[in-house]
Amino acid sequence: MELFFQIRSRGVQEYLWSGERWQRVELGHFAVPLVNRLMQEGLSSLVQRLGLADEEETSRYLMPLCVLAFFLAGGRGRRKMEALPRREDVELETYLNGDCPELWAVWNRLQVLPFYAKLPRANAFGWHVRAADELGAATAELTLAFMHGVRQPFKACKKHVALYHEECPICKPEEQLRKRFLSLLRQHKSRLLYGAIIVREWEYTQTEIERIARKARTGSVQQAIREYYEVCREAGLPTGWYSNYRPFLKGE
Repeated sequence: MELFFQIRSRGVQEYLWSGERWQRVELGHFAVPLVNRLMQEGLSSLVQRLGLADEEETSRYLMPLCVLAFFLAGGRGRRKMEALPRREDVELETYLNGDCPELWAVWNRLQVLPFYAKLPRANAFGWHVRAADELGAATAELTLAFMHGVRQPFKACKKHVALYHEECPICKPEEQLRKRFLSLLRQHKSRLLYGAIIVREWEYTQTEIERIARKARTGSVQQAIREYYEVCREAGLPTGWYSNYRPFLKGE
């Protein structure tokens, strides 16, 4: 794959060669999904994909990249490197000082050259990078972003330990699921109130719906869904809705 990094006064703009022209992409186009998959699915999910020997070797390649990615997502400038107290920042300094042979080997396999690209709007100077795989592309993205002082090419969700450009890939579907489930609770509560649904213990069922709605608003919506399913089975409420939510529940 071919990448072009345009150096601008306000940072770095990334382009991907589509076969006919340079297509603009977000800085971290390869790094963000790679790090997210590692954080969410673990090392085993990337061993075969990256062509590495085992999880131990995969860790040696990817963990320094993760540290660098979250350093950039935190928006801390390179000038603060000398006074970084945390252990992961020490690991970052080790990588950038050249003491991480695995990532230096990846960098040395890249073809990085100064380049004058014909972009859609105007020609521009920058770095042309030819990478063999997504590991190489991610290494180029993060290293060049750091070396050119980019403060925050993407953001990090503290709740889910995930990187993103626009919205957290976990928060967004979770919030959509929350709204959908709360709407279901309101429908059931209304049908109970007007007698469209007959249950064994009316007051208990209404109280449980209100309790679960409060939990769904502020806590785990997945746990609230499971609890409400048990309430429906116990009280005689409809349970057919649960099959629509099952794909969103972990371990189901």
